[in-house]
Amino acid sequence: MTSSIPNSFSMDDLQNLLDKAPVENETTEPTGEGPFGDQGLTINQLEDLVEKVIDESLEQCNDPMLHKVIMLTLAMRFGKWHDHVAQKCRDEGQDKQAAAWQRDAGKFQAVMDILCSITIGPDDYTCNHHGCDHDHDHE
Repeated sequence: MTSSIPNSFSMDDLQNLLDKAPVENETTEPTGEGPFGDQGLTINQLEDLVEKVIDESLEQCNDPMLHKVIMLTLAMRFGKWHDHVAQKCRDEGQDKQAAAWQRDAGKFQAVMDILCSITIGPDDYTCNHHGCDHDHDHE
């Protein structure tokens, strides 16, 4: 039996799928008591969900590279989203707002740069200091 599931997706492919996804015209009231998501999660529920998702991800891969790549992916997505909002603001003649969104996009780029300067082991392919020897004492 052959699988039609690809081995990987590029971030551009994922963004294209997201851009083409149908948008519901109905706005729904959150079902919970908080402001987060359609579910109306509270701050505590949101933070509990984050912990649960992180813990469950370790069942799929218990290497810290998983979480580093998740952090990089999230920073990249946030940066792209900020770029997109900045462009929408520019299109609407809101140059001050566009500049603010663009500055924040740059901050996400800085987050990515910092993460890529921190090695978490010999197999860290994201480290931009390839060949750097990390015999640090982590006491």
